[in-house]
Order: sequence, then C-alpha cells, then structure tokens
Amino acid sequence: MFWITEQWGGGIYCVKSWLDGETLSDRLPGLNILEQYQYGKQAAKLLKKINSIPLSEYLLPNITGYYENELTDPYDESTSVNEAKKVLVRFLRERKLLERTQKSDIRPQTFLFGDFHSFNIIVKNTANTNNDWENLALCDLETCHWGDVWTEFANIMRSEPRRFAYVSGLVHGYFDGEPPCEFWQKNAFDTATLSLFVENRDNVDFICTKHVARVLSSYANFSEADTPYWYLPLSKVKDEEFMTFLSQIHRIYFARQTGFCRESFYQGFEPLHIYGLRGTRYRFNRYGLERYLSKEHSVLDIACNCGFMSLYTSYHVKRVLGVEIDKSLVEIARTTAEYLSVDNCEFTCCDFNLFKTDEKFDFIYSFAAHHWIGMAMDEYGQALAKLLKPGGMVLLESHLVRDSEAADKFQKIIDEFSHETFVEIGEGDMDDYLSYPRKFKILKLL
Repeated sequence: MFWITEQWGGGIYCVKSWLDGETLSDRLPGLNILEQYQYGKQAAKLLKKINSIPLSEYLLPNITGYYENELTDPYDESTSVNEAKKVLVRFLRERKLLERTQKSDIRPQTFLFGDFHSFNIIVKNTANTNNDWENLALCDLETCHWGDVWTEFANIMRSEPRRFAYVSGLVHGYFDGEPPCEFWQKNAFDTATLSLFVENRDNVDFICTKHVARVLSSYANFSEADTPYWYLPLSKVKDEEFMTFLSQIHRIYFARQTGFCRESFYQGFEPLHIYGLRGTRYRFNRYGLERYLSKEHSVLDIACNCGFMSLYTSYHVKRVLGVEIDKSLVEIARTTAEYLSVDNCEFTCCDFNLFKTDEKFDFIYSFAAHHWIGMAMDEYGQALAKLLKPGGMVLLESHLVRDSEAADKFQKIIDEFSHETFVEIGEGDMDDYLSYPRKFKILKLL
C-alpha cells in the first residue's frame, strides 16, 4: 500500500508489513510502575537482537556511523546563541571525550537501530502468552547505523525520561543487572552530544526543544552526576516498600482529570528518583536558599504542587506549610511525607484566596503562583506581608522569560508587589529548564 503525505517532510510512503497492535508509547501511561519496568526488560531483548546483527563487508558501505554525518564541529561555544547549547558545549569540552569517542576501537562496533524508543515498538495483539510484554515487535527500521553499542541508549535517555521505570528496566535487562560506571560516563556524553545536534539544527521545532530541556533537567545541567536522577537502581526496584509508594503516587497523579502538566510530574524529586519537568534539589541550590534559611525558620509554600520543594526544604528549617488547591497533589504530598517520615511539613488543600491562619512565617515561596492566585500584585504583596514575621522574606519567581519584554514585565510585577513594603535582597536566573528560562527575586519585608 502506498500513499502521499505532506506530514514529516512530505514524500511517498509504503507499508511493507502490518503488525496488529498498539505502540508501546500508548500502552505505558496506563500501566503501573512494575508493569512499565517489565516492558523495559522485554524491550531489552529486542535491542540485543538488533545489536547482534553482524556487520558484513557488503553491508558496511551502505550504512553510516552514528552521528558521523549529523554532527559537524558543533563544539564552538562562541557561536552559542542559546543558553541550553552553552551548557552542553561546556560539559562536552570539559570532558574532553570528543577525540576518544571518535575512535572505533573502544568497544566492538555493532549494528544499531538508531531510533530505539517506545514509539517504534509495537505491542502485538495476540493470545499466545499471559503477559503482553512478551509480545513486542519493532517497526520503522528505515535508517541503518553502526557504532558503539552503548551509543544506542543516548536517544533513549533523551526522549524517554517520563517513562523512567520502562527505561530502568531496559537498562537492567540489557546488562542483566546494573551497568558498569563507564556506561553512565559514556551515556552522559552521548546524550549531551545528541542534544547539541538537536540545538544545532535549522528551524528547531518545539518537540526537539522540549527534548533538550528534558535532558538538561534529567542531568541537572550536567553539573552533579552522570546518571539521570530518575534512573531506578536495581536496589530500589527490589525494595518492595519503595516500589509500592512510587506506584501509589503515580497512580494518584495520572488519574487526575484536570490540571496542567498531566503527561509527567511538574516537580521532580531527585532523592526518590521521581522524574519531573523541574528538579527540586537543583532548584533549591540554584535559588541559593541555604543562605537565607535556618533551622529556626518556618516556611510557607504557596501553590506547593506535589509538595516536593516543601519536603526538601523541611530538612533545612523548623517547619513548612504547603498550600495547594488540587486535592490529588495534596494527597501525593502527604503520602510522600509519610513515606519519608517527615513530621515538620504539613499540607493543606485550600484556595489561597480563602487561606486563613494566625501563624507568621520567616520565608514564603511563590514560584510563579501570582498568576494563578488572581490578585492584583499590590494586593498580593500586602497579603504576603501580613503572613510574614518582621524582616521576613519572599521568593517570587517569574513565568517564562523568553525576551527582554517579558523581563521588563516581571520587573513591573516586582515593583507593584513591593509597593514600598519590600526591598530586593537577591535575584537570579533559573535555568533548570533552559529552553524556558525564568527569573526570580528575593524580597525582604521592610
């Protein structure tokens, strides 16, 4: 069967064979964590089969080395016009692995799929087995590659962090357990390289930009470790209590019928390997909050989402109160606090406009919450001033700042908020999601 389409760059397409089923990417969201993990282990068998295809002299001239034709000297930081690209370039240059990775004798060169992700895996409709994960097949094998077998994982890590249990199962299944440390070092380099290639392309589309942001978030801008924080070590997978907790909060989150960011958690929580668009530990450090907080402080977290920033903060202060209007997110926050045995962090389900308390706080978090609260900024400033102790502080974060106009708008918001009630004592750029930069200000009550 042939057809002509203008999608995907246009052209003539044909169906060579038909697999009755659905893509694994469509199947995974409806599964629990352990089921996703099992699919990953089964998918590893497919990847091993692909990588075991021998490279014959007849085949070699017709295929290309992975990245060989796609990356052309992208390592010049002076040409970087994008902050995301600068981070990637800096990491790659510091590693000084470019020359080494171009050598072909590091590991045996193998046949590579080159685009091995859940969108190209089919769960076949068959009654031959009791477990669907045993009925997997590959599709879209259009471009052949050869190269280092570990390179295959770069595209997986770049595009699949939301399916972290599946990817963790894939890694464990491929290596029959934990991979060697050298794998993570090589994988971090390859993932950064592939992401840089995406940033270098002309007319980078929205989806590719999102991939780059996910990579930088997963690896904390390559500033902390070579392993993405959402990877589940084998020891965690074998921890029944942990996996039960993880399955529970994911079930609650993805059962929501309303709210933004429903494809993945908005907040990530590195200590518990929970993937989210914004890593909590990285943000906490980037805000420089340890300079302002003490063990005697109390903190109010407005629109606290899943409460991960509140919980992380609880280790640095005396008490935290999180306020959130979404009851499902509050349930996740309370469940996580219970799992961690955190007893100085409380969560209340409430519209902030209706929030009432006699308690006074030393510090208030308002992470882009002002837009959702709906108050005029001067009114919002006065409301927060009444909740603070003398000399108390507020961290006010912007929404997306894509240009100077948005930056000026945020400064206007700060001016209206302060209204001779607050003074700025700190500021910075939040680059945890570099394709979508933000600004923040720390204000002190006069």
